[in-house]
Amino acid sequence: MKEKMKNPAAMRIPGFFMYGIAAVLLFLLLSASIGKQKMIYCEEVHVSINAEESERFVKESTVEKWVMAYLGNGKSRKTIKDISLSDLETYLTAKPYVSKAYAHFDIRGRLSVQIDQDLPLVRVIDGMGLSYYITETRKKMPLGIEYTARVPIVTGHIPVSQGDSIPTSGVLYELFKYGKYMQKDHFMEALTEQIYISDKGDMEIIPKAGDFSINIGDAGELDKKSKRILSFYKKGVLSSKYENVRSINVKYDHQIICTN
Repeated sequence: MKEKMKNPAAMRIPGFFMYGIAAVLLFLLLSASIGKQKMIYCEEVHVSINAEESERFVKESTVEKWVMAYLGNGKSRKTIKDISLSDLETYLTAKPYVSKAYAHFDIRGRLSVQIDQDLPLVRVIDGMGLSYYITETRKKMPLGIEYTARVPIVTGHIPVSQGDSIPTSGVLYELFKYGKYMQKDHFMEALTEQIYISDKGDMEIIPKAGDFSINIGDAGELDKKSKRILSFYKKGVLSSKYENVRSINVKYDHQIICTN
């Protein structure tokens, strides 16, 4: 008598059933874990700053205080489920010295915060004697207690500006554009010691090499102006007939005007 053959499809059903049960259990365990985590208070904050310790404008402990102030205390203290990480990042990015902030929780409820430090372009001393940095994010950044950046100092006829951001027109905006330009033009970056703003609003570079000033006008067509200045240094500075030059003007296209 022939043995009755088993149906392969029927044999696979229990296997699929067991996999399904395992998947449901895993889902329930994860859901319970996540639900439990959301009820946890943030007990620990870890801060890291993307800058050399000797070049930090702000301490990690100061950032921790900012974070704890955002999280609240007592009855107003937030649990993890009540904390918006994107709102926290926006809150920290608005702080002085911060270019960008990143935040996340680990499984234990520890909050990790990473700070990208804002980069100063120039240091301004305005008409009221107030001093601050103009940064690459177009902020007015107060001078740091922990660290002083070695950037060109700007003096002269500088208007007093309200608020924490640099306006999108006027002298301060031209300084911002020039500072950004120096980031890519290493010749102009190495050349610029100070900047003086004339009563006409022109930028006059006080170079590290040479006993003269260089009038570049505004921050327009800086590639062309940089080439004219470099040409002067290659040819003019070595010539004795330019030894009494006290200023050069390159703000007009195709011209280098020297004044004794």
